Amino acid sequence: MKDLILKEPDKILRQVSTKVTDFKQAKKIADKLIEVIKSVDGKSKFWLGMAAPQIGISKRIFVLKKSPGRYLVVINPEIIDQKWNGPIFSRCFSVKGIFIRNCPYWTKIRYQDLEENFHTEVFIGGMSATLHQEIEHLDGILVSDMGLKIL
Repeated sequence: MKDLILKEPDKILRQVSTKVTDFKQAKKIADKLIEVIKSVDGKSKFWLGMAAPQIGISKRIFVLKKSPGRYLVVINPEIIDQKWNGPIFSRCFSVKGIFIRNCPYWTKIRYQDLEENFHTEVFIGGMSATLHQEIEHLDGILVSDMGLKIL
């Protein structure tokens, strides 16, 4: 499944994703994203995310690993508030290397789930950084655009 992950310089990774309106299609995308993230997951991996553009679908949907075996599907996310910027190490399955970048340690978003319900949630620390990286994927921005490559 990890062979489905697009790599830089694939042009799809640079497209701005469109809003999800078909939630039956979103369920299929979410299932595929969960399959792919499980294929790269491991016991020692925290703060994982996988966005639809990374598997060639330009829709505003991504999956975050909340805890071992538990994944959150985020659809049409909007950042409501963010604070406490600081340096963080970051990697991406679509970009080679490890990067250091500034990222908010606290982020509040509004998003939809697969049943079209709206939620507001706060993410802190590494989860906040992962959330930002996945939202950037939806906007056609890669970690290589935002950070300094250190490895």
